[in-house]
Amino acid sequence: MQRHNNFKINTFDGEFISCNKRANKSVKTSLGNACFAWLVIVALHPAKSNTNWFEPDDTRVRDDCHLTGRYRDPAHSNCNLNYKDSRSIPVIFYNLSGYDTHFIIKEIATPYESRISLLPIRKKKYISFTKDVDSTKNDLENCVQLRFINLYKFLASSLEKLSSFLSKNKLRILQREFCNLSQENFNLLTRKGVQYEYIDCNEKLDEMCLPNRELFYSSLINDTVSEDDYVHAVHMWQRFSIRTLGEYSDL
Repeated sequence: MQRHNNFKINTFDGEFISCNKRANKSVKTSLGNACFAWLVIVALHPAKSNTNWFEPDDTRVRDDCHLTGRYRDPAHSNCNLNYKDSRSIPVIFYNLSGYDTHFIIKEIATPYESRISLLPIRKKKYISFTKDVDSTKNDLENCVQLRFINLYKFLASSLEKLSSFLSKNKLRILQREFCNLSQENFNLLTRKGVQYEYIDCNEKLDEMCLPNRELFYSSLINDTVSEDDYVHAVHMWQRFSIRTLGEYSDL
């Protein structure tokens, strides 16, 4: 296991947070040492619904939140009748069991006074943990729970290796979300970046050139990036007119 600091988080908080198939929220980025506190706050904000999913002859009904009683949005009649409240919201991380969990537990325990349940493997290493959101309690004292789980436990290999098995024509949803890209640019962006441990402070995100290959070292594999990976990084920097390492990481 490797200890490191965290300076940047990208999240997508759409229908997975709101349990609303009409919800829309885009990818957001946070920089700096307070990124985990920001992540927790963003996860608690509901996504906005998209009412453009209705056809002219669809029957609309009033959709009220079963937890708060507040009006949410118009809904299809069948959707409203079949809707089931999900009081457990999964928050999925890759390799959550490691050092990152300590930052998250600290940030969700301090600002919000409610119960935290831990499922540990051993001291300071957890399979999952759950945070109650007391402000959502109903008359039966039931409340929404944020359940943080480790995606790594459900996968047979690394994300990089598993994603390599997918042909580009299988990425239909991803292509639809980035339909403004040419096919060549889309293919370039589906390949993993190579920054590794070089980014260890906020200031390095403002650097205006790609570091030498030797600086892209990983202590996990005791080696630097391959020549092919570094050539790809240089090509990406030039192709997308990157100005800083922060912009490169956004890709």
